[in-house]
Amino acid sequence: MTTIETLRRQADACTACPLYRHATQTVFGEGAPRAAIVLVGEQPGDEEDRAGRPFVGPTGRLLDRALTRAGLDRSALYITNAVKHFKWTKDRAGGKRRIHERPSPDEIEACRAEAAHHHQRGPGRDAHLAGGLPDARDHPSLRHPSHLGARGP
Repeated sequence: MTTIETLRRQADACTACPLYRHATQTVFGEGAPRAAIVLVGEQPGDEEDRAGRPFVGPTGRLLDRALTRAGLDRSALYITNAVKHFKWTKDRAGGKRRIHERPSPDEIEACRAEAAHHHQRGPGRDAHLAGGLPDARDHPSLRHPSHLGARGP
């Protein structure tokens, strides 16, 4: 069976889609490899791309507050993204900001190995998809952490 470290090395060397060309680095998942709960976001954002860690930007800070309120320890979960490189476009106003652009289904498919690994780990694992992923759109309970702020406590 493939290990998380093997998948991490493969992701670091991946050229299966063009996203690696403009990303600062690969943003691989982190946390407990055998966690009962796996959180899967769409892709790293600007801050995640620069830090090389998932969910450390504004949405990650919101997620951390929600986890604290729920009594969950982030280190006991496994947190990752469907796509391992930040897809962005230049700020059209001429600024220096990198603007998030939704990954294509082919780009998501190219990063499928890590998701398949977690799926194979067997029953008892609870995977939660974040907004922006095709399978999450029709499931109100599987929404992006930023939706939590819009609804209040």
